Amino acid sequence: MKKEGFTLIELLAVIAVMSLLVLVVMPNVIEIYNKGVIKTIESEESTILDAARIFEQDYCLSPIDNTYICPDTYRTSKYICLSDLKTSELITKDINFKGETCKGVILFKDDTNNRTVDKTYLACGTESEGYYTDSSTYNGVNFNCN
Repeated sequence: MKKEGFTLIELLAVIAVMSLLVLVVMPNVIEIYNKGVIKTIESEESTILDAARIFEQDYCLSPIDNTYICPDTYRTSKYICLSDLKTSELITKDINFKGETCKGVILFKDDTNNRTVDKTYLACGTESEGYYTDSSTYNGVNFNCN
């Protein structure tokens, strides 16, 4: 007798093997995806820091037309809010992490330690499910950003 097709046992065996492969592969795929998202945010932080340095040079340190549009936060505490960079159009799009818009600051001088820093701090989403550049430092500092 000629056999045409698979038996039920053969189909169940194939489904079981494929399910096992999915169970082994999926956590690795999710981990690779999450690492890619984090690398993207870290790249965005670098871009934001570069934009903040341009903003600082153009508007805070050496104005061409003798007008300062540097925010008060820079004059008093040496930090610039991400929202100020968006207003100046040096950053043209929102920074997002898993659908959440990020807020942030670029700190140029740490008054608590009296040292120069040049560091971007981003806060996206909730602390448990979001992205925070350095939560131990960012949460301890009171930045007045929108």
